[in-house]
Amino acid sequence: MAWSLFETNSGHDRPIQAEVLKTYWRLVGPTQRPITCALYRTGAGLELRTYLGTSDLLYWLPVSTEHEGADQAAAWKAAALTVPGFTDADAKL
Repeated sequence: MAWSLFETNSGHDRPIQAEVLKTYWRLVGPTQRPITCALYRTGAGLELRTYLGTSDLLYWLPVSTEHEGADQAAAWKAAALTVPGFTDADAKL
C-alpha cells in the first residue's frame, strides 16, 4: 500500500489551496473522529488526500487521473477496514 506522509513528499508546511472534486469515503476510527478521503484539484494537479477530523491531513498522494484516485482510495479504505476499530461511517447513514 502506498501511503504517503504529507510532510515527507510535498515539501510544504501546510496543504496547498485546493478544490474538492469528489469525496470517496468516510471512516470512523478508535478515537471516534471521522477520517475522510477525497480527490482535490490543486495548481499542481490532482491529489488524493485523507484527513482526520476536518483539518488534520494524514496522507496525500498526487494522482494522474480521477480513475487512479478512485482506485487508490478504494485500496486505502480496504486496508483501513482490516484494522480493528475502524468502521465505514457512510454505512451508518
